[in-house]
Amino acid sequence: MVGSTRYLDQQNGFREDHFGQKVAELSGLVLVSALHDPRVATYAREQEELLYLSYPLRQIHYRFFDEQLYRIDLLATGNEVIAGLRQEFVRLYGPPSSGPLGEEWVGQQVTASILSFRTRTENAYFTLSSQLLMASATEYVYHRGLLASEDNEKSIEGE
Repeated sequence: MVGSTRYLDQQNGFREDHFGQKVAELSGLVLVSALHDPRVATYAREQEELLYLSYPLRQIHYRFFDEQLYRIDLLATGNEVIAGLRQEFVRLYGPPSSGPLGEEWVGQQVTASILSFRTRTENAYFTLSSQLLMASATEYVYHRGLLASEDNEKSIEGE
């Protein structure tokens, strides 16, 4: 299975954590952000090994929607680290396809992607996500944004 997106689906998460698990089922999490909405929250571990496939990571964030793990973001910094992790993703999941924001691997249930950006150094988010839960979270956040936008328009019209 290694070398194809079937392996991505088989893993269904990161390390011992699997998509769909509840916040309480993952040990040592600390709330990082709740976006003014308890249904969408980001956590990090107090004690986390910031090493993945022998490459150092800057941070790991666990994203939850309705208390279920739907996405994991691994932040890597530096050209050598990013290139090495990318090669590991290719080894594990096969060749990537071109997605809307970068490279991606799309399985039947799980998607992995790489989004690069530059600040003072080269950075990249290596993201793993459950397609089903990600779609639900995205729809909820989008709908919530539309409602907030409509409320804002109504308050401006009422002035």
